[in-house]
Amino acid sequence: MSRPGPLLSFFEQYPDFEYDEFEPATSEFRRLSQESGWTERPSEQKVAYQSFTDALAMQFNSNYGEDAGNLESWQVLCENLGIKPVPDDLVEAKKAVFNTHVNLVDLTEGFDGAKEIEIFPSERALSRYTKDTGRYFSSSRAAGTLLKALLRNIEHPPEASSRRNEFGRIVGPCRGTRRQRRYR
Repeated sequence: MSRPGPLLSFFEQYPDFEYDEFEPATSEFRRLSQESGWTERPSEQKVAYQSFTDALAMQFNSNYGEDAGNLESWQVLCENLGIKPVPDDLVEAKKAVFNTHVNLVDLTEGFDGAKEIEIFPSERALSRYTKDTGRYFSSSRAAGTLLKALLRNIEHPPEASSRRNEFGRIVGPCRGTRRQRRYR
């Protein structure tokens, strides 16, 4: 049985489509597009895609919160990313999350431990993964300030050795880059 939430609600709008919650939501949207014939009707696909990206953003908001100024939201992110110890300070929590490179679709879907969340050694490695899998998290009108702060330029990532400050701005090379995997 699927877990309730904005993503499930989005797919439930299409009763003839059998949503597989164990597949990435982006893959399921592509399959829905093909089965609905939207690839032949781009205007319909565009409207549906906007609704899908809104649902994905609302799912993220539901899982982690909307406010980039909320320490608890950053701490939940730290916990789900395996950052230990979880910082008690907002600035430190932001720095820790901003310098942990993760696909936001995977992070959203892996919130309850149902899916693996992979940590990448750099934004460039994250960019390659995102391009290879097509798991893009597009900007959405439903995105809160927390999600907006976490979005990255996947098409043009910074140097592999870059790091970010508490505002998400690139400030210089990072120390130590090793690929990690979290199994949930």
